[in-house]
Amino acid sequence: MIWLDMIGLSVKQVEQQGKEDSFQYNALNRIKESSEFNTLYEYNVRGNRQTLQYAYNGDGLLVGRTEGPNQIRYYYDGDQIIAEASVVNGTSQLKARYIRGKKLEDIQYIDGTKVTGILL
Repeated sequence: MIWLDMIGLSVKQVEQQGKEDSFQYNALNRIKESSEFNTLYEYNVRGNRQTLQYAYNGDGLLVGRTEGPNQIRYYYDGDQIIAEASVVNGTSQLKARYIRGKKLEDIQYIDGTKVTGILL
């Protein structure tokens, strides 16, 4: 099924193996967003899609994300994310701490900003 959303961008909905995914396209008909892997797509000034890669460990947890030259690593205590770091010149630099109680409570960034009241 294909339709236009409220701002005129094309949206395509696909059902595969009982799972429904949607894909949103920008005004130039390039993919902008995919629900399949909760992915956003970005393009450089020449219109080329930026390279985006994800890395997962043996338990299926996201442990890394690479977008062009930028790398992010994610750290866990068991299956609970506890930190996020940027990789600069091969060295991890803390970017955020994930504060947990019974659930994820806050994300505290190294610059002092904080996201609170996270609903998962």
